[in-house]
Amino acid sequence: MLLGLYTLDYQPGARECYIADVVVHPDYRGQGVGKLLLQWPGSLPRRTRCCWR
Repeated sequence: MLLGLYTLDYQPGARECYIADVVVHPDYRGQGVGKLLLQWPGSLPRRTRCCWR
């Protein structure tokens, strides 16, 4: 039996981010908290009036 751990060696470039893990406390799972956490970075250009291209 082969067990392995894949390590992601990724270096984000300019104007790029990388979300490695998203964890929501068990008491708040199923309430859309994780979805909101993942939507927040996408709203940053609108909130800062920045246009990333």
